[in-house]
Amino acid sequence: MKHWVFDLDGTLVDSFSFYFDILKTIFTETGIEFKDEHPRQSLLTPVPHYVAKFFEEKRVAEVIARINTQSNEDTKNIRPFDGVEKTLQHLASKNIPMAVWTSRDLNSASMILNHTGLKQYFEKVVSGTCVQKHKPNPEGLEQIIQVFGSKPSETVVVGDHEIDMLGTKSAGAVGVRASWHGYWDMEKCSHATHQFYTTDAFHKWVDESLL
Repeated sequence: MKHWVFDLDGTLVDSFSFYFDILKTIFTETGIEFKDEHPRQSLLTPVPHYVAKFFEEKRVAEVIARINTQSNEDTKNIRPFDGVEKTLQHLASKNIPMAVWTSRDLNSASMILNHTGLKQYFEKVVSGTCVQKHKPNPEGLEQIIQVFGSKPSETVVVGDHEIDMLGTKSAGAVGVRASWHGYWDMEKCSHATHQFYTTDAFHKWVDESLL
């Protein structure tokens, strides 16, 4: 496991509540009920496609712009999950190349990495605006593997969502399901090679894997 790739939202940083609040505000103002199933559904779909499900075509660009503006504002308040940086520091101490593979746009992803101080650990960031095909398509991961000059079988991908694991499996890499964000119950993921429910358990496994 020579190269490590991390999803951003829900894996490295605790950001979902901010995104859900933006959607709930916009939905409510428009008279659309923000139902219990909407938060999880919103993470399965790229923002433009998700917005288009609920708003007229002429309003889609306006809503997306508002989401992006508020998301950029929120980046300064987003924090890493407790224990995550300790693991990144440990990997960095072993001179292991790391990258971020996220569905978020590159601008806000870069802002989050800068504000949290996590940017220093990553050599490459591939976002949803860097690819033609979004997760679970492995295009972004394949870009990273090519940059690192690594083999898929030597690459570990850590992500909180099933779409992360599906893309990882398609590329032939090792999938680790990060199940510590706590916004809903995390069922056992059949597409992941490993799954951890706390950052402490994940760190212990990383430490043992690098011995």
